[in-house]
Amino acid sequence: MRVRFPLSAPYPQKRENVIRLAVKVPTDIAVAVSGGCDSMSALEFLRLGGRKVEALYFDHGTPHGSDAREWIKEYCENRKIQLTVGSISSSKPRGESEEAWWRKERYSFLEEASQGREVVLGHHLDDAIENWIMTSIRGNPEVIPPRRGRFIRPLLLTRKESIKSWARSRGVPWIEDPSNAVDVHDRNFVRNSIVPQAFRLNPGLDKVVRKKIELLRGLEAADDGRKA
Repeated sequence: MRVRFPLSAPYPQKRENVIRLAVKVPTDIAVAVSGGCDSMSALEFLRLGGRKVEALYFDHGTPHGSDAREWIKEYCENRKIQLTVGSISSSKPRGESEEAWWRKERYSFLEEASQGREVVLGHHLDDAIENWIMTSIRGNPEVIPPRRGRFIRPLLLTRKESIKSWARSRGVPWIEDPSNAVDVHDRNFVRNSIVPQAFRLNPGLDKVVRKKIELLRGLEAADDGRKA
């Protein structure tokens, strides 16, 4: 486990440090955290903005997962943030990928632990780009929605580097999962190898995917208006 300790003294807010929320966030919210920069930034951004937050951490049963659990416990205790921890509760079904199994277990925990509140997920624009490319390769292009049921992604229109810059400017620490740098899963391979090449072909790829997210957000808002 590698811990990142940003600059302790905040530096002036620059354009690249700005986080703009993609969806409206309630005043009482649960935040799914992994210890990484994205989720820790989401937690602190909302907490410092005056919202009542509870951190939800799911331990996948990996060596890093155990280390991250202890690190997050200490982090939340020091800041008096309420924390609920979950873990794997079933055996992996035969034929199901490890990623799919983990995802199912994680979302089941988040649904139960949130107790009816909306849950903030730390997905950002780079995740949306990665997902759009991966699903396109598989023949079914998909745009990650800013909202799906009770799960919301307020950072979805913000680039990862902007989130890192914001975390550094506020002295928010995070930990690195070493498995993210290894292409053991399809998503890692897309992130580490294909996305950089895609940006070589289209340096404005982030703007393309951002427009798709904004269009989806507008369609969902219009649909909610018709249901009201």
